[in-house]
Amino acid sequence: SQARSDIVNLISSNPLLAPKFIRMGFHDCVGSCDGCIDLSNADNNGLDIPISALDSIVQKYTVQQSTGLSRADIWALAALTSANISQGSTRVDMPFSWFGRVDCQGSATGGPQRVLPSPDVTTAEILNYFSSNFGFNEEQTVALMGAHTLGASHRQNTGFNGQWVSQNLVLSNSYYQNLVGGSSGLFDSEATMATTSNWTDNLIINSDLSGIPDRWQWEQNGLIMLNADIALVRDFQGQIDSLGKVSCPFVASSSGGPSACPFASVTGIFVAQYKNDNLLWLNDFRDVFSSMLVNGYDTSVSCGDSICQL
Repeated sequence: SQARSDIVNLISSNPLLAPKFIRMGFHDCVGSCDGCIDLSNADNNGLDIPISALDSIVQKYTVQQSTGLSRADIWALAALTSANISQGSTRVDMPFSWFGRVDCQGSATGGPQRVLPSPDVTTAEILNYFSSNFGFNEEQTVALMGAHTLGASHRQNTGFNGQWVSQNLVLSNSYYQNLVGGSSGLFDSEATMATTSNWTDNLIINSDLSGIPDRWQWEQNGLIMLNADIALVRDFQGQIDSLGKVSCPFVASSSGGPSACPFASVTGIFVAQYKNDNLLWLNDFRDVFSSMLVNGYDTSVSCGDSICQL
C-alpha cells in the first residue's frame, strides 16, 4: 500500500526509527491497540519521537483520504514494516493482515493509563504479565522478548544505558545467542545451556535525571540485559530486592562465593531453541508479534463489530 511505502521511505531516511516503531507498537497494544499512549507515564519516555514521525502519515491516510485506516492501524503497520525491513539475509514476511482498530477518545499522547511490565521482574512474573495481558504462553513470551535485538535503551528515558546486541538494527536471533550456551538447542542439557559467558550486574546512578530512578543492569562486553531479559534464563525468585538488585550471580565465581542463580528451564529451553535457529525464531516472532498487534480485538470473525481481515 501507499501508506507502507511512505513508512519505508521514512525509515530509510532515519533507520533509528525502526526499533522505535516496534517499541511503540508494543506500548500501544498493552490493554488494547488503540492509537493512544500516555506520555505522562515515564515508562513511555521517548515515544514522542515515533509518534511525531508518523503524524503526517496518520493525517494523510486517516483524515485527508478515506482509506478506512485508523491511527492505531498506521502504528501497527509501522511496527510490522519495521520488522520486515530490519531483517538480515534470513527473512520471513510479516504481513499487515488486519485493519479497523479503533482509536481511543482524545489525543494520541493523552492516555489511557496502562500498566507496562516492570524491568525488574522474575521468571514467574514476566510470564504472568504476558499471560494476563496478551494470553501468551512461555514460548510466545520468549519469542516476543527477542524484539530487544533492535534498538537501545537510553538513560534519559529509562535509566538504563546501552544496547542488547552489537548489530542492533538487524532483526535476528542474536539476542538469544548472548544468553545461553550450547549448539544443539533442545538436545543440549540444561547444564550446557546454563554454561555461557558471564553477565555482571552494575548500578546506573541517575540522580542527575528528574523522575528517573537508579537502575541495576547486567553488562557484558559493552552490551546490556535487564532483569526481565536475564529472567528468561535465570530464576532469581526471592533473590531480588525492591531496587532491582539480584543477590545471586549469573555464573558462580571459581574462587567461591554465592551459588549462581538457577537456570530458568521453563523459558530457557526456548531461548536455547531460538539461539540455534534464526528462521524458527523469525517465524515464531512473526506469529506472536502479529497477535500482539490485534490485542483487544476479536479475530475469530472479520468486520461486523470487529476488525477486518485483508
